[in-house]
Amino acid sequence: SPIAPFAFDRDAVMQIVINLIDNSLKYAKEAQDKRIVVRTHQENRYVVIEVEDYGPGVPKSQQKKIFEAFYRCCDESTRQTTGTGLGLALVKRFVLAHHGVVEVLNTKPSGVIFRIRLAR
Repeated sequence: SPIAPFAFDRDAVMQIVINLIDNSLKYAKEAQDKRIVVRTHQENRYVVIEVEDYGPGVPKSQQKKIFEAFYRCCDESTRQTTGTGLGLALVKRFVLAHHGVVEVLNTKPSGVIFRIRLAR
């Protein structure tokens, strides 16, 4: 939907979206529904960016930990995804630099929405 102009760091916001899409590609690659949906809209004094996939979601117990640098879900010996564990940590840092917040919402029957709110 239309968003009124506002000041933001273009490179940082691009990196947020790239990291979230990359994360979806890694963790939802075995999902039956392969779609990744990116939505934007304005909500009061925030611009909202959502990235949704239909993969396994994020266990409640790990939803805060996934934003820590070098943290990776699952047991190292059974993990099949590649990466350093820095993508979501960078997302959180860039969002905080924009005076925003990041949320993780599991969807039913499966999937996850990463919702980013950036202050206008």
